[in-house]
Amino acid sequence: MSFDVEAVGRSGDEYPYAVTEEALRAYAEATDDVVGGPVFAVLPTWEAAGDAGRSVASEDVRPRIVHYEQDLLLHRPLVAGMNVRTRATPVALLGRPNGTTLVTHTETRDEAGEQAFDQIERVASRDRSQEDAVTDEELQQNVTRLIGTLPHKLRDALLLAGTGEHTYEQISLILGAPVGTVKWRVSEARRVLKRKLTALGYAYE
Repeated sequence: MSFDVEAVGRSGDEYPYAVTEEALRAYAEATDDVVGGPVFAVLPTWEAAGDAGRSVASEDVRPRIVHYEQDLLLHRPLVAGMNVRTRATPVALLGRPNGTTLVTHTETRDEAGEQAFDQIERVASRDRSQEDAVTDEELQQNVTRLIGTLPHKLRDALLLAGTGEHTYEQISLILGAPVGTVKWRVSEARRVLKRKLTALGYAYE
């Protein structure tokens, strides 16, 4: 498990996003929110924030993530017809007694360069220990078994996203579902798995 300290403070590429009425409605339906609700603003940040995290943390860190939280600041609603650009920057790498926390700032701006949305993410991962190594195989077996118990719509989205070989847009085409719905299904599948693993005695913050 490794982190690239030199990547901290280095902004990633800008990602364009066109806000459409279809996307607003699909996200509202998937999340049981109102059309144009403030949480929709998270959607355009996914790729930028993901790239920023991967620029700092190696791939073997991802399975060891135990806690994730966001602070959101919406400067203006995202409405149909807006074209925005999102850029993310890993701003801090914090050592903790039992692991490491990566802090990322993602900002979304409109075509005029005005801020529309800010997001601060904190992702905490555990350090690997000998005990962890012993239980890895058992954990993997339980994860595999529990994935099989998910509703097929959640399971299919999770498995396709988990390969790392498809973008959310490609998964959307494969499953015949809007991108916002696909992202919600992946998030919901992970939430259900986390709850079931916690019930089996695996500790999460």
